[in-house]
Order: sequence, then C-alpha cells, then structure tokens
Amino acid sequence: MLHRKQRLGFTLIELLVVIAIIAILIALLVPAVQKVREASARTQCKNNLKQIVLASHGYLDANKCLPPGSTVCTTAADPTVNGTCLGTMPFLLPYLDQAPLFQKIPAAFFDLNPVAEAATGPWWSNGAAVSASFTQLAVLTCPSAQLYTPVSIGESLYSGTIPGIASMDIQENAGNLPLGRTNYVANAGYIGNSNDSNQVNCGPYFPLSQTKISQITDGTSNTLAFGEALGGTVSPPRDYAITWMGGGAMPTGYGIVNATDWYNFSSNHGGMVHFAFCDGTVRTISTGVNFSTFVYASGMADGHVVDLIVLAQ
Repeated sequence: MLHRKQRLGFTLIELLVVIAIIAILIALLVPAVQKVREASARTQCKNNLKQIVLASHGYLDANKCLPPGSTVCTTAADPTVNGTCLGTMPFLLPYLDQAPLFQKIPAAFFDLNPVAEAATGPWWSNGAAVSASFTQLAVLTCPSAQLYTPVSIGESLYSGTIPGIASMDIQENAGNLPLGRTNYVANAGYIGNSNDSNQVNCGPYFPLSQTKISQITDGTSNTLAFGEALGGTVSPPRDYAITWMGGGAMPTGYGIVNATDWYNFSSNHGGMVHFAFCDGTVRTISTGVNFSTFVYASGMADGHVVDLIVLAQ
C-alpha cells in the first residue's frame, strides 16, 4: 500500500503568491485609511470652527459686540507704540470652557484703550501671560495642520493688520518655543482694517474692533467670521507658526490658497479651506474660488450678497 508524504509548509511559489496578495491588499487599504483619516480631520476642523464662532457669540451676548481682531502694537500716529498685541482667541477663552486659563492672563492686557495698552507692554514680556501662552488647546488645532512641526522663521508673538495701514505685520521670536499654536484666524476683510477708503470691504474683526451685529448689513449668513491659515508652507520645517495668544485677524486681499505665505487663508485639506460665518454656520470654500467673490464674502457691509454655492466651486 502506497503512503503519500505529508507536506509541512508552503512552497516558495505559494509563499510569493501570498506575499503578492497581501501587498495588493495593503495598497488598496492604505488610500482608504488615509481618506477616512482626512475625513475625520475635516469633521474635527469644522467642529473646532463651530465652537470658535459660537464662543464669539457668547462674547457678543456678554459685551454687546464681537471680540476685537486684535489689540494694538502700533498706530498710524505713533509706530513706536508697543502695546499688548493680543489676538482674537484670548478674548474667547471663557466661552471655550477655558475660564481658568483666561484668568491667568492679567486683566490689563484686555483693555482696548491704546494708551492703557502701551503702558502694559507686550504680553511676551509678562511672565503670567507667557506661562498661559504655553497651553496647547485642541479646539484651536486642526488635525491636518501639523501645527507643532518645527518652524524655520518664527512663531508669531503678534500677527495681524496695522491700524490705518493697508498691510500685514508680524512680530516673531526665534521660533520653536513651547508656545500654544493655532491655525484659525479671524476675518479682517479686504485690506484688514476699518480705514479703507469706503469702509465697505471691512470685515467684522480688525484692530480694536467692537463690531455690533447691526453693522453686518450684508447679513451674518453671508459674512466670513473665522477661517483656516497654516502660517506658510508646511513641508517641514514650516515658515511661521501662528500662536493663539498673538495671532490676529487676517485680510482676504491676499487670497485663498492651499499653502503658501503666512498671510494667506490656507489649509491641508486639498483644494478647500473651512470657514465659519457670522451666523454660526461652517462651510467649505474652494481654493479656486473667484477672488472678488471671496473678498465680497469677507466684507460685512459691501452690499454684495454672495452665492454660497459659488464659494464651494
């Protein structure tokens, strides 16, 4: 009687076939996992913006106006004035469930009187404010933004528009300090301050602004409030990192792109940037949107009602 010898393993060919099948499955699964991860990141980003814009409504309820785009570092009359230079986010802390953190920042830094601000000095020279600024806040961080990668130039102690001057300014440190960062900034409108020739392209947030809802005559559902900004290109090292303590409002006159300079609204979401509108809704705007359409969406009283569908195309 014949007995067949039992095989104890795979042949080389069978093993290679199995390896090839596994490689194909991995190749199919990795893009799917990446898509799921990015979809999750986009959802989290939208949720963050929703909380931020609702926090601004909480500030509105308490103060009868929206928070300022920034306090003041310089003025047109005296460029040497060096004030507190807080951005918008510190004003929102109590409404983001961060009251203890808010209380760590000396109250004098929230004074919107330029003379008082100049007397306090900048926040980065105050030990209590610096200690508070080290806090990393998840609600101010989009998972896709890679915020805490190293920077090549610096972190913004102050960034935003200059009163009376149609430009952006940034004050940076040597970079890569343990400062809390953000990739969300307020909308300052076309040139970023309230002194444009007709004051019609101004956004709700600019230096020392105290915008009332009644001033948003284009309608809160048609006017941008907050959007994403990466701080420049992010292929490590990134250019700048925007700090939540000092990152002020950004003008729309420099456009919307995927990732380029620090003064552009931008994201890592691939052809789209998320924005919160003044009515509390969060929408996606395409990086290919017409420039004028984007600017009109940022003005709070320019008389142009933007087709929201066009913004996403």
